[in-house]
Amino acid sequence: MKIYLFALLSLVSAISLRAQPTPVGYLPPVGNWQSFLHYKQSIDAVAAGTSVFFATELGIVEIAQQYEYYYHNKVTGLSDMGIAALGYSDQYDAVIIAYKNGNIDVKYRSSGRLQNLPAILQNTNIVGSKRINRISVKGQKAYFSCDFGLVELDLQTMLFGQTTFTGSESVWAATQNDNAIYIATDLGIFKGARDGRNLQDFSLWQKQDTNQGLSTDDYSTVAVLAVGQDIYAAVNDTLVKYNNTNQVWENITATDLATNQTLAPCYTGFPISRISLSHDGTRLYLVSNSNTYFEFEIATAQVSKKYFADALGIRQVVSDQYNTTWAADYAGPYRIDFQSISRFNLNGPSSDRIVSMTVDNQGHLWASSSPVDYQTSFFDPTGFFRYNRIEWQNFNSNTNSDTALINFRDAITVAANPRRREVFIGSFMDGIIHLRGDSIVAKYTQYNTTNGLQGVVGDEIRTRVTGMAFDNNNNCWITNSLASKGIVVRLADGTWRNFDSPFSVRLSGIAIDRSGYKWIVQESGNVLVFDEGDIDDDNDDRYFLVSPNNSELASNNVNCITADLNGSIWVGTSNGVTIFSCGESLFDGACLGSRPVVNPDNFLGRLMEGENINGIAVDGANRKWIATNSGVFLLSEDGYTRINYFNSENSVLPDNQVDAITVDGSTGMVYMATARGLVGYRGEATTGKAVADKSTAYAFPNPVRPEYVGTIAITGLPTDANVKITDISGQLVHETIALGGQAVWDGQDYTGRRTATGVYLVFAVSPDGTQKLATKILFVK
Repeated sequence: MKIYLFALLSLVSAISLRAQPTPVGYLPPVGNWQSFLHYKQSIDAVAAGTSVFFATELGIVEIAQQYEYYYHNKVTGLSDMGIAALGYSDQYDAVIIAYKNGNIDVKYRSSGRLQNLPAILQNTNIVGSKRINRISVKGQKAYFSCDFGLVELDLQTMLFGQTTFTGSESVWAATQNDNAIYIATDLGIFKGARDGRNLQDFSLWQKQDTNQGLSTDDYSTVAVLAVGQDIYAAVNDTLVKYNNTNQVWENITATDLATNQTLAPCYTGFPISRISLSHDGTRLYLVSNSNTYFEFEIATAQVSKKYFADALGIRQVVSDQYNTTWAADYAGPYRIDFQSISRFNLNGPSSDRIVSMTVDNQGHLWASSSPVDYQTSFFDPTGFFRYNRIEWQNFNSNTNSDTALINFRDAITVAANPRRREVFIGSFMDGIIHLRGDSIVAKYTQYNTTNGLQGVVGDEIRTRVTGMAFDNNNNCWITNSLASKGIVVRLADGTWRNFDSPFSVRLSGIAIDRSGYKWIVQESGNVLVFDEGDIDDDNDDRYFLVSPNNSELASNNVNCITADLNGSIWVGTSNGVTIFSCGESLFDGACLGSRPVVNPDNFLGRLMEGENINGIAVDGANRKWIATNSGVFLLSEDGYTRINYFNSENSVLPDNQVDAITVDGSTGMVYMATARGLVGYRGEATTGKAVADKSTAYAFPNPVRPEYVGTIAITGLPTDANVKITDISGQLVHETIALGGQAVWDGQDYTGRRTATGVYLVFAVSPDGTQKLATKILFVK
């Protein structure tokens, strides 16, 4: 067997960072990120001091005293995503975070410092998976059970020590007493003596079988745990014990507390996936990866079964210093206290999978989460979510008693009226939910919308709504896919109209241009443009089909469509973007659209050529945020300049595949829904004011303290205002043009020096000079 030394690991430098948890309701400064993961699919947990840490694949929830909770993720300083396991060192008060790719973080609780150990991740001698499955900590040593073997870490020196490569056998768990290390594999338990022999040579490890007292030679195990000098292990669904005094494995005779039945051996009937020890050292928790776990009293050998009716799969059970038991379950964290079992409700969306988003006129984010390909029904009951900048509310039949949500499945599109507090949620199965504020007004289907929605031709019980957009008169235009009349409008007065279409009935997204024409994505790949003329006169309806054959449309795979602040239409395809600014010329066939030739990265090409465009959002400065399979691009108003580019390598974006994107114009927050969760980036632009209002204009942060080195924003300004900043004597310090309703400043004067302590005056004037206002900023040194 070829043995690799892990000396290389010890030579890799550790990177030290400061990481602080994110409180609920936090709004980041301009140029900073925020995470909105749902944190409910708990895969591991550790009790650490006064807190309990629960890991999901994408981040960690820390539940502290008084049940306050904080989020830890890539935005707050974690080095990676794809968490696989947690560990805790009481000696160093450090939470150890291991990732599927072999990366490791160590978070010191008292200081908040986070240290990254990327040695396994970066080690090129490891062939195949570097996944870390479990972490075992005892004293100064931490052991990582990996797909390739066992790795030792000295927590004092932060150097990796001995490593055992186990060939094709994954190590699922490890534990140790003073004499030996024990590992759990699919071939059974192996024991490595700690008597000076080289643990790196797996051939020297001893398989534990009938020769050591086990009842079989052919077994697998994924759970071992030392309690004092004795070792407990799961042999399939039976708990066994290695008596260190007698140097032999023993069956355990236990008593089932519920039935008073004697269990010899201690047989649970469930495959045991984890064994953990209570905080006071009196109980073992036997986890089964189902909705059941068992508590085993060590002193009395009594077993009690704990059943969670709504659990989706228990992954770990721990207890804190207050003797409260916690379970990490795929449905979220559970708290078990004095025989009471309750799920801990976290503030977040109920899914990390988001396909459509919008922000209403109150600044609330609305999102839907069902998968969509405009052909397949998934019968997904997840529903939709609302985020009011403080907390999330999830709307489905399990969280809300409104009868409209019964059988409301496959929510795939959302639209908010920019002038009224109302939101429509469209479903690929069951019509539309209409909300005013947070209250459901009605559910619309073909059964209660005269001349409105229709069922699918040939499958009349399905009401497929695939796109919605509000016009300037508060009418909501709707695509009713696979209906005989696929274009529908709900008028502001509550009445309905539908329209025949001479083209394909498979319709999806919709946008409205400055002429009021409706641009509709066809599943066939073209774009259908519709002008209803006089809404009461069917004879003046006009249609025009835009395709690559009669326009500059970049591809016949059209994914999304958006109107910008000037009413131009931006069409996202599988091969970039095409811009249409047409008016009447469209129906004359004279508007071909444009694909500007741009020069990103010193390479001439058509706008976003080669990129699959999943979504386009427009901010307050009419700049375009483009969601792609390669990350997010920020383009100038005309698209010729790339202002920024975010991906998972150069930012905290969880994944390069960004499925949906939207902008909160009041704060500049850009919400990006990736394949691995939702994040927000607070951009520089906001929606400008038509009329100057001093009461709504302000600078932040204000005062600017010595330790602050980020962007200073002045918001609530007239659209595209000229902004001058002077000192108290009137000396000009900085001048700029607002991006929509917000100007940004780095706090430096024209010479590049940070401004001195004092009060600074801000004067803003609209481009036509009619709207003016002033405010102040205080700098403190």
